[in-house]
Order: sequence, then C-alpha cells, then structure tokens
Amino acid sequence: MHTDSSGTIIYQAVGNHCAVDLTALVQELADKHNHKISKADALAILEVKGLRSVMVDFISIGRSLIGKAQHHRPARMAQAPDVVSCSSLTKYLYGLLGIWLPRRAIQQKTFGSPVAITELQAGDLVFRRGLLRRTSFYDDPNHGIGHVGLSTGDKTIIHATNHKRGVVEDPVDQFTADKRYPRGACRIIPADSQIVTLKTLDYWEVETSDDIKWIILQSL
Repeated sequence: MHTDSSGTIIYQAVGNHCAVDLTALVQELADKHNHKISKADALAILEVKGLRSVMVDFISIGRSLIGKAQHHRPARMAQAPDVVSCSSLTKYLYGLLGIWLPRRAIQQKTFGSPVAITELQAGDLVFRRGLLRRTSFYDDPNHGIGHVGLSTGDKTIIHATNHKRGVVEDPVDQFTADKRYPRGACRIIPADSQIVTLKTLDYWEVETSDDIKWIILQSL
C-alpha cells in the first residue's frame, strides 16, 4: 500500500483479490482523465471485463477461527488459516480483502496511519510489546513490538495469542491492560473510503488497485 502523487491510496493485490477505493477511483477518473462515470457504471464495466466485486466480512471470518485455528510461532503463511501467529492472522484476513500487509507485527505498525486506542474502528490494528525475547524494535527496546490484534469495532480485539488459547476475542481493555505493554494502533483503511474487493480472472494481471483504473479507461 502506498499513495500516488495525488494522495490516492494504491493497494497491492493478494492472489486474485484486489481492493480499490471506489469513491477515490471515480473521482480520479473525472479529475485526471476527464471521464465522469458513476460508481455503478465503474463496477458494471469491471464486471464485463471479468472483475467482479465480492463481499468479504473479514471480522466475521476472524471470529470464525476462534477455537479452531492453532497458534504457532513462527507460522508460515501457507498454513493460514489453520495455523497462525498473531501477524500472519492479520495479514491473512487483510489478504482476503485484497490488501497486502507485510509479514511482521513491527512492519505492520508502520504500514498504516496512527490512530488513538480510544478511537478504534473495525479493522484497525492494535499492538503491544509481547514477550521480551519475541519483541522487535528499531532503535529502542522500550518501544519494541511483539504482538498485534485486529479491532472488531465492538471494543474487542481478535488475536492469535498463544498455543493454549489459540485465536481469541478479548476486550480492548484486557488487551492493553498492562500499561507497560501497549504500543498504539494504526488504520489501514481510511474511515472515509469505500473499499470494494474485486476478484480477478487469470486473464488480467492485476498487481495493484491502480491497474483497475486503467482497465476501466481502456473500455471508455
């Protein structure tokens, strides 16, 4: 995920799923390319081209893993969702949306925009230190990160905690109970965006959400 020169967020696809901000997409088509089309028209064009929108409730999918998925550190991404670590769980769930995240919790922390724990929304990532020997840091061990969870928007956090509990849903207050451990939160999807997940055919080599724009332009 990165932004272009106009500030539009570009999401990197995961497999045959790619997320796109539909509101930003049609605005860019109008502002940069002088093509004013509706969101419905944009989706209709993509449907004809073999890219169809799919509903992905990644919070519900995360909850479906509670009591089922095993926790292992380190877990390989190929093992998800049956076997996960904290960061492979969040990476896997975002991947279903068509949004690529880096692998480690400390990398995921700098990937999104900072947000206050008191302002969490569904999908925000929440961080804490974790066990000392499993904490990563850049230049100060007092700021190390060793664990990440996914905010449900219901004042709870879904996370892969340890081999005994596996994937669980805990209250935010419990997740951040020890004041020595909280390491903040970040937002991957801006609150004012309208994210649509597109499932692509093998015919299209869609690497980022910017490719979606050009597929539409070639059809206008």
